[in-house]
This record gives sequence, structure tokens and C-alpha cells, in this order.
Amino acid sequence: MRPLLVFVLAILVWIAAQARITRIWDENRVIDDSCTVWPLPQDCSRISLEACVAMEGPSDCLGADIHSWNLTLLLADGTRRVVTIGWGNTCLGDFTDIRYLSVDGVDAPSGGQVRLTSDVNLYSGDNSIVVEIDPPGDKAQIYVGDDVMNYAGSVMLSSPVDSVSVGTMGKIELAFIAIECGHEPRLDSGLDDRELQQACAPGQEAPLGMWRYLDRDNDAAFARPGGFYTLTVVADPAEQGAYLLLYLDGARVNSTAWKAGMIKGRLTPTRFIGRYRLEWRNADKTILQDEAAAILEGDILTLTFPLHQSHLRFTR
Repeated sequence: MRPLLVFVLAILVWIAAQARITRIWDENRVIDDSCTVWPLPQDCSRISLEACVAMEGPSDCLGADIHSWNLTLLLADGTRRVVTIGWGNTCLGDFTDIRYLSVDGVDAPSGGQVRLTSDVNLYSGDNSIVVEIDPPGDKAQIYVGDDVMNYAGSVMLSSPVDSVSVGTMGKIELAFIAIECGHEPRLDSGLDDRELQQACAPGQEAPLGMWRYLDRDNDAAFARPGGFYTLTVVADPAEQGAYLLLYLDGARVNSTAWKAGMIKGRLTPTRFIGRYRLEWRNADKTILQDEAAAILEGDILTLTFPLHQSHLRFTR
């Protein structure tokens, strides 16, 4: 029974994760003296993309080759960040000459232009560029290579990425571009510091007010708490009689993603006094609500997750 339950829970987590991801795929394009643009969703919190490109024309020459192609990140504030892939030779005709692939437009670890000589195609073969953007979204990490990716550097971002383009002053064959955008749920309660302090004030009628983690009763094979939370409960402006559980402190798992005032859960009243339906946000912000409930008994608030054989208790 336990392996089956674990499998079912894994499937549910997978489905929830898929619902928060947008994927864009394009392939087999020829781009000639132009560019192709792919718009992105506006609420991306994580972006991963890979573009695999082969270019006609790179050849041995003295210094930098005239052939190049670029990947451009077009930002919401109207600015753009351009990463250019080119080629060259250090000293053509001399026995010390080295053929290289160049990467421009990045803040390189060593400073200046990045020159790669291994794990890249130095003539007309495919090369891939990989871009990784994680919260808070102010920096893109850039990797370039063929089968093995080389870290080239980073690109600072002044605002979210609106769209991505691949272009050239020449002719390239885009084998594929794969873009995956993760969507962060909107959990900001909108309360400022003063309003949060008021929400934590003592003497309020339960369940309103601040609650601190007390203890737990759980089977680690089914679930583990993401932290020892401190919460405050406020009235839900969207529904009379319902409440929002706001995070204040105590996250251990994915702690940098949680800020004071974010919505950690929601209580919906039932016809039984002190009994609520519970919608709870896991450490990764996915919703856990299958048969979850909250029980208020005096100064003890118990969150129960029967399918996960877990109970979390909080005290005022």
C-alpha cells in the first residue's frame, strides 16, 4: 500500500509542476540576414532555453571572422542583451596559431572576450547556447558548447525578459530552440510592514493573530515539514468567513523564496465550529489540499494532512 501511495503522490506533484510550466519548441529553421523572435509569457520566474545553431561560412582568417550569429534577450524596459557567437584565429599562418570560438556580450569570469577552443565546433558544425535565469531574475547564466557545455559568463538583466531572438548577418540553420518558463504563483498578500505588525497584534479573536510552530506528528516516509513556521492569520478579503495564513518566518526548505507577508495557506469555514478546510502551500509553493484541514481548539491551531500522515501544531 505504501509504495502505491507514494507513487500516486509523486504523480500528483508532477501534474502540479507541469501546470506551472510553459514550453516553447521550434525547429528546422533557416535564418538568412534576419532574426526570428519568440515572445515569452509575462509571469516567468524561471527561464531555461537552449538554441542549437550551425552557420555557413566560418573559415580560417587572420583575427576575428566576419561571420557570427547572436541570441538576444529583449527586456520589458525596452533594453536588450545580446550574446554573439563568432570565430577567429590567433595568428593565422604561424605554427602557434589557435582556432577559437568567441563569445561576446557576457560578463566573463576572466574578463574580456571569451574564447573557447574545446567542446565546441570551430567551423560549420552545430553549437548550442544555453541560458538559465532563476529568481530573482536579475542575471542570466550563459553556457556554450556542442556536446559538453562551457560556462561563458553572466548577463545582468534590468527587467524581466519579454522575448528571445536568434539572428545573423549571414545564414544559419537553427536545428531547434527549446524554451521552458516556470511560473511563480502570485502569493503577495499586499500588506506592508505596518499592516503585518497590526495583523500580529495580541488580543485578537481566534483564529486571527500570530501563531508559532509548536510541534508535529508525522511519518517522514510520507512528508517532512519545510520549516518551523511562524504565521499570522488575517481575514480573506475575497470571501466572508475565510482566512489567509501569511508566512512570517521559519522556512528551512526553499527559504529564499519566502518573504514575510506571502500567502502560505487559506482556511475555509465548515458548518462545524473550529473546523476549517485547509489549502496549504508546500515549500516549493505547490498547493496541498487533498483532505487537508485545520482544527482550532483554544490557543492551539492544528493543521492536519491525513493522506500524508502528518499534523502540525501552532500556538498563540
